[in-house]
Amino acid sequence: MSTELELAEIQGLILSGYAHLKSAAYLFLAVQETEAARKWLAGLAPRLTSAAPWLKDAGGKVIKPATCLNLAFTRSGLESFAIPCEGFSTEFLEGMAGLSDLADPTKLSNRARRLGDTGPNAPALWDFGGPTTPPVHLLLMLFAADPASLTALIDQVLTKEPTSQGLTVLASQEAYLPDTNKEPFGFRDGMSQPTVEGSGRDGADEEPLIAAGEFILNYRNEYNLLPPMPLNPRLGPNGTYLVYRKLEQDVAAFWNFMYAEAGGEPTLAEWIAAKCVGRWRSGAPLTLAPNEDNPALGADPVQSNKFGYAHSDQAGYGCPVGSHVRRTNPRDSLQPDPAASRDAVSKHRMIRRGRIYGPEYPDDV
Repeated sequence: MSTELELAEIQGLILSGYAHLKSAAYLFLAVQETEAARKWLAGLAPRLTSAAPWLKDAGGKVIKPATCLNLAFTRSGLESFAIPCEGFSTEFLEGMAGLSDLADPTKLSNRARRLGDTGPNAPALWDFGGPTTPPVHLLLMLFAADPASLTALIDQVLTKEPTSQGLTVLASQEAYLPDTNKEPFGFRDGMSQPTVEGSGRDGADEEPLIAAGEFILNYRNEYNLLPPMPLNPRLGPNGTYLVYRKLEQDVAAFWNFMYAEAGGEPTLAEWIAAKCVGRWRSGAPLTLAPNEDNPALGADPVQSNKFGYAHSDQAGYGCPVGSHVRRTNPRDSLQPDPAASRDAVSKHRMIRRGRIYGPEYPDDV
Protein backbone atom coordinates (compact mmCIF):
# COMPACT_ATOMS: atom_id res chain seq x y z
CA MET A 1 0.00 0.00 0.00
CA SER A 2 1.52 3.31 -1.06
CA THR A 3 1.88 6.23 1.31
CA GLU A 4 -0.11 9.39 0.66
CA LEU A 5 1.47 12.49 2.17
CA GLU A 6 -0.46 15.59 3.19
CA LEU A 7 1.85 17.69 1.05
CA ALA A 8 0.09 20.99 1.72
CA GLU A 9 0.76 20.51 5.46
CA ILE A 10 4.47 19.69 5.05
CA GLN A 11 7.13 22.40 4.80
CA GLY A 12 8.56 22.45 1.32
CA LEU A 13 12.24 22.35 2.27
CA ILE A 14 11.82 18.76 3.40
CA LEU A 15 11.15 17.59 -0.14
CA SER A 16 12.87 20.26 -2.23
CA GLY A 17 16.18 22.08 -1.98
CA TYR A 18 14.82 24.98 -4.11
CA ALA A 19 17.73 24.60 -6.53
CA HIS A 20 16.35 27.28 -8.85
CA LEU A 21 16.65 29.85 -6.05
CA LYS A 22 20.38 30.49 -5.79
CA SER A 23 20.40 32.94 -2.87
CA ALA A 24 19.43 32.10 0.71
CA ALA A 25 19.44 33.70 4.14
CA TYR A 26 19.13 32.04 7.54
CA LEU A 27 17.92 34.39 10.28
CA PHE A 28 18.25 33.31 13.91
CA LEU A 29 15.59 35.07 15.97
CA ALA A 30 14.75 35.54 19.63
CA VAL A 31 11.28 36.37 20.91
CA GLN A 32 11.32 39.52 23.02
CA GLU A 33 7.61 40.30 23.26
CA THR A 34 5.31 37.31 22.99
CA GLU A 35 2.06 38.91 21.79
CA ALA A 36 3.76 40.95 19.07
CA ALA A 37 5.63 37.85 17.93
CA ARG A 38 2.36 35.88 17.85
CA LYS A 39 0.85 38.46 15.50
CA TRP A 40 3.95 38.32 13.31
CA LEU A 41 3.72 34.52 13.13
CA ALA A 42 0.03 34.65 12.27
CA GLY A 43 0.81 36.92 9.34
CA LEU A 44 3.79 34.82 8.28
CA ALA A 45 2.04 31.43 8.33
CA PRO A 46 0.19 31.82 4.99
CA ARG A 47 3.50 32.69 3.30
CA LEU A 48 5.31 29.52 4.38
CA THR A 49 6.19 27.32 1.42
CA SER A 50 4.57 23.91 1.55
CA ALA A 51 5.47 20.70 -0.29
CA ALA A 52 2.32 20.88 -2.40
CA PRO A 53 3.01 20.49 -6.14
CA TRP A 54 3.82 23.74 -7.90
CA LEU A 55 1.31 25.12 -10.37
CA LYS A 56 1.61 24.62 -14.12
CA ASP A 57 0.95 27.02 -16.99
CA ALA A 58 -1.40 26.36 -19.89
CA GLY A 59 1.32 24.41 -21.68
CA GLY A 60 1.91 22.12 -18.72
CA LYS A 61 5.19 23.73 -17.68
CA VAL A 62 5.81 23.94 -13.95
CA ILE A 63 5.74 27.49 -12.58
CA LYS A 64 8.52 27.61 -10.03
CA PRO A 65 8.00 30.07 -7.17
CA ALA A 66 10.07 33.26 -7.23
CA THR A 67 10.73 32.96 -3.49
CA CYS A 68 10.37 30.33 -0.79
CA LEU A 69 10.20 30.64 2.97
CA ASN A 70 10.34 28.11 5.81
CA LEU A 71 10.44 28.29 9.59
CA ALA A 72 11.75 26.15 12.46
CA PHE A 73 11.32 26.37 16.25
CA THR A 74 13.74 25.39 18.98
CA ARG A 75 12.66 24.08 22.36
CA SER A 76 13.19 27.46 23.95
CA GLY A 77 11.25 29.00 21.08
CA LEU A 78 8.20 26.88 21.77
CA GLU A 79 8.50 27.55 25.47
CA SER A 80 8.66 31.30 24.82
CA PHE A 81 5.06 30.95 23.59
CA ALA A 82 4.16 28.77 26.61
CA ILE A 83 3.86 25.69 24.38
CA PRO A 84 4.71 22.47 26.29
CA CYS A 85 7.38 20.24 24.75
CA GLU A 86 6.26 16.82 25.99
CA GLY A 87 7.00 14.00 23.60
CA PHE A 88 9.78 15.67 21.63
CA SER A 89 12.98 13.71 21.06
CA THR A 90 15.81 13.95 23.57
CA GLU A 91 18.07 15.45 20.91
CA PHE A 92 15.59 18.26 20.27
CA LEU A 93 15.05 18.93 23.97
CA GLU A 94 18.76 19.03 24.77
CA GLY A 95 19.87 20.89 21.65
CA MET A 96 22.91 20.27 19.48
CA ALA A 97 25.30 21.51 22.15
CA GLY A 98 23.71 19.20 24.72
CA LEU A 99 22.77 20.16 28.24
CA SER A 100 25.19 22.83 29.41
CA ASP A 101 26.70 23.03 32.86
CA LEU A 102 25.23 26.22 34.34
CA ALA A 103 28.22 26.56 36.64
CA ASP A 104 30.63 26.23 33.72
CA PRO A 105 29.04 26.71 30.26
CA THR A 106 32.38 25.99 28.57
CA LYS A 107 32.35 22.42 29.89
CA LEU A 108 31.67 19.93 27.11
CA SER A 109 28.47 17.88 27.18
CA ASN A 110 28.37 14.22 26.23
CA ARG A 111 26.53 15.18 23.04
CA ALA A 112 29.29 17.59 22.01
CA ARG A 113 31.88 14.86 22.51
CA ARG A 114 29.89 12.37 20.44
CA LEU A 115 29.52 14.88 17.61
CA GLY A 116 33.19 15.84 17.70
CA ASP A 117 32.37 19.39 18.76
CA THR A 118 35.57 19.73 20.75
CA GLY A 119 38.62 22.01 20.75
CA PRO A 120 38.14 24.96 18.38
CA ASN A 121 34.73 23.50 17.44
CA ALA A 122 33.41 23.44 21.02
CA PRO A 123 29.89 24.87 21.50
CA ALA A 124 31.23 27.59 23.82
CA LEU A 125 33.03 29.06 20.78
CA TRP A 126 30.08 28.98 18.37
CA ASP A 127 28.90 32.23 16.77
CA PHE A 128 25.36 31.42 17.90
CA GLY A 129 23.38 28.54 19.34
CA GLY A 130 25.93 27.65 22.00
CA PRO A 131 25.84 27.81 25.81
CA THR A 132 27.57 31.21 25.95
CA THR A 133 25.29 33.00 23.45
CA PRO A 134 21.61 34.01 23.79
CA PRO A 135 19.18 31.18 23.09
CA VAL A 136 17.79 30.99 19.55
CA HIS A 137 14.00 30.69 19.41
CA LEU A 138 13.26 30.64 15.68
CA LEU A 139 15.14 29.92 12.47
CA LEU A 140 13.72 31.74 9.47
CA MET A 141 14.94 30.36 6.12
CA LEU A 142 14.46 32.51 3.03
CA PHE A 143 15.25 31.68 -0.60
CA ALA A 144 15.27 33.89 -3.69
CA ALA A 145 16.69 33.99 -7.20
CA ASP A 146 19.45 36.54 -6.51
CA PRO A 147 20.84 38.75 -3.73
CA ALA A 148 18.62 41.72 -4.60
CA SER A 149 15.47 39.60 -4.54
CA LEU A 150 16.61 38.05 -1.27
CA THR A 151 17.06 41.47 0.33
CA ALA A 152 13.57 42.46 -0.83
CA LEU A 153 12.12 39.27 0.65
CA ILE A 154 13.79 39.89 4.01
CA ASP A 155 12.40 43.43 4.03
CA GLN A 156 8.92 42.06 3.33
CA VAL A 157 9.06 39.55 6.17
CA LEU A 158 10.87 41.61 8.81
CA THR A 159 10.54 45.33 9.40
CA LYS A 160 13.62 47.52 9.67
CA GLU A 161 13.02 47.35 13.42
CA PRO A 162 12.17 43.68 14.18
CA THR A 163 11.61 44.64 17.83
CA SER A 164 8.29 46.11 16.71
CA GLN A 165 7.33 42.56 15.77
CA GLY A 166 8.48 41.27 19.14
CA LEU A 167 11.69 39.85 17.71
CA THR A 168 15.44 40.33 17.82
CA VAL A 169 17.78 39.08 15.09
CA LEU A 170 20.56 37.32 16.99
CA ALA A 171 22.54 36.29 13.92
CA SER A 172 22.16 35.85 10.19
CA GLN A 173 23.92 33.88 7.51
CA GLU A 174 23.62 34.43 3.79
CA ALA A 175 24.46 31.53 1.49
CA TYR A 176 24.16 30.55 -2.14
CA LEU A 177 24.19 27.77 -4.69
CA PRO A 178 26.91 28.30 -7.33
CA ASP A 179 26.02 27.90 -10.99
CA THR A 180 28.52 25.04 -11.13
CA ASN A 181 26.53 23.06 -8.50
CA LYS A 182 29.85 22.29 -6.80
CA GLU A 183 30.81 22.49 -3.13
CA PRO A 184 33.96 24.44 -2.08
CA PHE A 185 36.42 21.59 -2.71
CA GLY A 186 35.19 21.60 -6.32
CA PHE A 187 33.07 18.42 -6.39
CA ARG A 188 29.51 18.25 -7.71
CA ASP A 189 27.14 18.45 -4.77
CA GLY A 190 23.76 16.96 -3.85
CA MET A 191 24.21 13.84 -5.96
CA SER A 192 22.31 11.25 -3.94
CA GLN A 193 19.46 12.59 -1.86
CA PRO A 194 16.93 10.11 -0.45
CA THR A 195 13.65 9.88 -2.34
CA VAL A 196 10.73 9.95 0.10
CA GLU A 197 7.88 7.52 -0.49
CA GLY A 198 4.66 9.34 -1.34
CA SER A 199 6.42 12.54 -2.35
CA GLY A 200 5.57 12.08 -6.02
CA ARG A 201 9.26 11.93 -6.85
CA ASP A 202 9.77 8.31 -7.80
CA GLY A 203 13.31 7.04 -7.41
CA ALA A 204 14.85 6.75 -10.86
CA ASP A 205 18.05 5.04 -9.77
CA GLU A 206 18.71 1.75 -8.02
CA GLU A 207 18.28 3.15 -4.52
CA PRO A 208 14.95 2.27 -2.89
CA LEU A 209 12.29 4.75 -1.87
CA ILE A 210 12.62 5.62 1.80
CA ALA A 211 9.57 5.33 4.07
CA ALA A 212 8.13 8.76 4.83
CA GLY A 213 8.28 8.17 8.58
CA GLU A 214 12.08 8.31 8.44
CA PHE A 215 11.76 12.06 7.84
CA ILE A 216 8.18 13.17 8.53
CA LEU A 217 6.20 12.55 11.70
CA ASN A 218 2.93 10.61 11.78
CA TYR A 219 3.94 8.28 8.94
CA ARG A 220 5.36 4.76 9.16
CA ASN A 221 9.13 4.45 9.04
CA GLU A 222 11.44 1.73 7.70
CA TYR A 223 10.59 -0.43 10.73
CA ASN A 224 6.89 -0.13 9.76
CA LEU A 225 6.32 1.79 12.99
CA LEU A 226 5.01 5.26 13.74
CA PRO A 227 7.89 7.23 15.29
CA PRO A 228 7.33 8.91 18.66
CA MET A 229 5.67 12.31 18.31
CA PRO A 230 5.06 15.41 20.41
CA LEU A 231 1.96 14.97 22.52
CA ASN A 232 0.46 18.19 21.17
CA PRO A 233 -1.55 16.94 18.14
CA ARG A 234 -1.01 20.25 16.33
CA LEU A 235 2.79 20.01 16.51
CA GLY A 236 3.51 16.44 15.51
CA PRO A 237 1.76 15.39 12.27
CA ASN A 238 3.61 16.38 9.10
CA GLY A 239 6.46 17.95 11.06
CA THR A 240 10.12 17.02 11.09
CA TYR A 241 13.35 17.64 12.97
CA LEU A 242 15.85 20.02 11.39
CA VAL A 243 19.54 20.40 12.20
CA TYR A 244 21.47 23.51 11.17
CA ARG A 245 25.25 23.01 10.97
CA LYS A 246 27.69 25.67 9.82
CA LEU A 247 30.93 23.98 8.76
CA GLU A 248 34.20 25.43 7.51
CA GLN A 249 36.08 23.77 4.65
CA ASP A 250 39.78 24.55 4.30
CA VAL A 251 40.00 24.42 0.51
CA ALA A 252 43.67 25.35 0.29
CA ALA A 253 44.71 22.75 2.87
CA PHE A 254 42.68 20.04 1.10
CA TRP A 255 44.28 20.58 -2.29
CA ASN A 256 47.74 21.27 -0.89
CA PHE A 257 47.57 17.84 0.74
CA MET A 258 46.44 16.16 -2.49
CA TYR A 259 49.22 17.77 -4.52
CA ALA A 260 51.82 16.96 -1.86
CA GLU A 261 50.80 13.29 -1.88
CA ALA A 262 50.88 13.32 -5.69
CA GLY A 263 54.34 14.83 -5.81
CA GLY A 264 52.91 17.88 -7.56
CA GLU A 265 51.49 15.90 -10.50
CA PRO A 266 47.98 17.35 -11.28
CA THR A 267 46.40 14.20 -12.75
CA LEU A 268 47.51 12.09 -9.82
CA ALA A 269 46.30 14.77 -7.36
CA GLU A 270 42.85 14.66 -8.97
CA TRP A 271 42.83 10.86 -8.70
CA ILE A 272 43.78 10.91 -5.01
CA ALA A 273 41.10 13.52 -4.28
CA ALA A 274 38.51 11.43 -6.12
CA LYS A 275 39.54 8.40 -4.04
CA CYS A 276 38.93 10.40 -0.85
CA VAL A 277 35.52 11.62 -2.00
CA GLY A 278 34.36 8.55 -3.95
CA ARG A 279 33.39 10.60 -7.00
CA TRP A 280 35.26 12.70 -9.53
CA ARG A 281 34.79 16.46 -9.54
CA SER A 282 32.06 16.10 -12.19
CA GLY A 283 30.10 13.81 -9.88
CA ALA A 284 30.88 10.63 -11.82
CA PRO A 285 31.16 7.78 -9.27
CA LEU A 286 34.42 5.84 -9.09
CA THR A 287 32.49 2.58 -9.18
CA LEU A 288 31.29 3.41 -12.72
CA ALA A 289 34.33 5.44 -13.81
CA PRO A 290 37.26 3.98 -11.86
CA ASN A 291 40.16 5.19 -14.01
CA GLU A 292 39.24 8.66 -15.26
CA ASP A 293 36.53 11.28 -14.96
CA ASN A 294 33.41 11.01 -17.11
CA PRO A 295 31.70 14.44 -17.07
CA ALA A 296 28.73 13.23 -19.14
CA LEU A 297 28.04 10.55 -16.54
CA GLY A 298 28.47 13.01 -13.69
CA ALA A 299 25.97 15.42 -15.25
CA ASP A 300 23.27 12.74 -15.44
CA PRO A 301 21.57 12.58 -12.01
CA VAL A 302 19.95 9.24 -12.83
CA GLN A 303 22.80 7.30 -14.43
CA SER A 304 25.36 8.63 -11.95
CA ASN A 305 23.40 6.97 -9.14
CA LYS A 306 22.66 3.65 -10.83
CA PHE A 307 25.22 1.56 -9.03
CA GLY A 308 25.92 -0.62 -6.05
CA TYR A 309 29.13 -1.99 -4.59
CA ALA A 310 28.37 -5.59 -3.69
CA HIS A 311 28.94 -7.25 -7.06
CA SER A 312 31.39 -4.91 -8.77
CA ASP A 313 33.47 -3.35 -6.00
CA GLN A 314 32.94 -5.16 -2.70
CA ALA A 315 36.60 -4.85 -1.67
CA GLY A 316 36.74 -1.14 -2.45
CA TYR A 317 39.42 -1.23 -5.14
CA GLY A 318 37.41 1.21 -7.25
CA CYS A 319 35.64 3.32 -4.62
CA PRO A 320 37.51 2.95 -1.31
CA VAL A 321 35.49 1.72 1.66
CA GLY A 322 36.64 4.77 3.62
CA SER A 323 35.69 7.33 0.97
CA HIS A 324 33.17 10.03 1.82
CA VAL A 325 30.30 8.82 -0.37
CA ARG A 326 30.70 5.16 0.59
CA ARG A 327 30.86 5.86 4.32
CA THR A 328 27.78 8.10 4.21
CA ASN A 329 25.82 5.73 1.96
CA PRO A 330 27.24 2.17 1.80
CA ARG A 331 24.33 1.08 -0.42
CA ASP A 332 24.47 -2.71 -0.82
CA SER A 333 28.02 -3.31 0.43
CA LEU A 334 27.47 -4.08 4.12
CA GLN A 335 27.48 -7.64 5.34
CA PRO A 336 25.88 -10.15 5.45
CA ASP A 337 24.24 -9.62 2.04
CA PRO A 338 23.20 -6.84 -0.36
CA ALA A 339 19.50 -6.94 0.54
CA ALA A 340 20.21 -6.71 4.27
CA SER A 341 22.65 -3.89 3.58
CA ARG A 342 20.13 -1.79 1.66
CA ASP A 343 17.58 -2.42 4.40
CA ALA A 344 20.01 -1.22 7.08
CA VAL A 345 21.10 1.81 5.06
CA SER A 346 17.47 2.85 4.48
CA LYS A 347 17.11 3.22 8.25
CA HIS A 348 19.99 5.69 8.49
CA ARG A 349 19.49 8.19 5.65
CA MET A 350 19.18 11.94 6.04
CA ILE A 351 18.15 14.78 3.74
CA ARG A 352 20.80 17.48 3.38
CA ARG A 353 20.13 20.95 2.00
CA GLY A 354 23.68 22.24 1.69
CA ARG A 355 24.47 25.84 0.75
CA ILE A 356 27.81 27.66 0.47
CA TYR A 357 28.83 30.75 2.38
CA GLY A 358 31.90 32.89 1.81
CA PRO A 359 33.80 33.46 -1.44
CA GLU A 360 33.43 31.13 -4.39
CA TYR A 361 36.66 29.39 -5.36
CA PRO A 362 37.65 29.08 -9.03
CA ASP A 363 37.52 25.63 -10.63
CA ASP A 364 41.28 25.51 -11.11
CA VAL A 365 42.13 25.60 -7.38
